Amino acid sequence: MTMLPAGGNSPPLSIQEINAAYSGRGNNLNAYRGTLYYKPDNSTGYLPAGAIAISDFYSTSGSSPVVPGSASYSSSGNIVLPAMFNKLYVTCYGAGGGGGQGANCTSYGNTYGGNSGSNGGSTYFMPGTGYSVGASGGGGGGGGRQGAATWAGPTDDGRGSTGSTGSGGGGGGGGGGGGGLGSHSNGQAWPYTLYTNGGDGGAGGQGGNSGEILVMNIDVMGWSAIKAYYGATVGISVGAGGSGGTGAYSAGYSGSAGAGGWINIRWT
Repeated sequence: MTMLPAGGNSPPLSIQEINAAYSGRGNNLNAYRGTLYYKPDNSTGYLPAGAIAISDFYSTSGSSPVVPGSASYSSSGNIVLPAMFNKLYVTCYGAGGGGGQGANCTSYGNTYGGNSGSNGGSTYFMPGTGYSVGASGGGGGGGGRQGAATWAGPTDDGRGSTGSTGSGGGGGGGGGGGGGLGSHSNGQAWPYTLYTNGGDGGAGGQGGNSGEILVMNIDVMGWSAIKAYYGATVGISVGAGGSGGTGAYSAGYSGSAGAGGWINIRWT
């Protein structure tokens, strides 16, 4: 993009400069009649359809001054939108749920089921009414379960339930199942102490994904409305990952925390 300088320049604009700023339209001013132009603030207009002069081209260009780009954010707070844009796209990712805890079984058949992980937080882009985007967090994974034990070892796999799916445009995937067959730490026969550990609980559900959404479009809103968001400070809320299940008999089998959410914006 080449923006022609303001008026009063010495020497004045040349037809070659105009040709370069308008993508090679040519060296005949009549070829530019009625052509769409852009100003430095990204507003637009049209060159005269009749008589046309060099002075009509000052502070104009044949293409938008917007420089496309993108940015990602992983924490809540305020962000500053680009200084200029024609279209703004937003993708929100909800946080993942925490994994469930594994089960545990002690001697005499005392069983301790694992605790579920907590849900992940939702993520929101909140520039104002009509332009908000959001995606929910994933559900926590279920805790592992464990049946009664005998001297021969565990009678049930420690398996957690699946974490719920996060919603929001393109929903996240559900959590995985728990671990496999438990292992016992003491193989001596009754009445000696016997401990058996079930497998880990299910993984937490993946956070929802809003998909890339066209939030603002100059072709629909018009320049006068969209310019209010040029360089504007807007709020975002990024979901925290769910915590892993803890607190059952064996803390060593705690579930893992879910991944935090994030937001991506892209502009053209």
